[in-house]
Amino acid sequence: MNSFALGKNYYLNSHVDEDFFYSLTTVASERGLQADIDQYNINADVCNFFTFAEQGVAVALRPGDMLIFNPIYQHCLSSRTLDYEQDDVFCMSLYLKTAVVGQNDNSVH
Repeated sequence: MNSFALGKNYYLNSHVDEDFFYSLTTVASERGLQADIDQYNINADVCNFFTFAEQGVAVALRPGDMLIFNPIYQHCLSSRTLDYEQDDVFCMSLYLKTAVVGQNDNSVH
């Protein structure tokens, strides 16, 4: 029933989630930072792909990108691209499970 997941250099197999609302996924890597300022380069290389296989859609993710999506559609996160093979890439997902919302009872102590 987590609402936060974080992984380093990982991928997610294709799946669906019973989440209450939209989910958010973001990726981060030191490699994508600009040298002169502490911001990501908008033209950084793609580090992962977020894929909706049944819809035939793959979204290219660069460091710093945030993707908001409907988790009831089958989705997955690819392994790192060849450009990031030697670099660490962190992925963070935020979500709210329906079971948490549906079974919420503030009277329970």
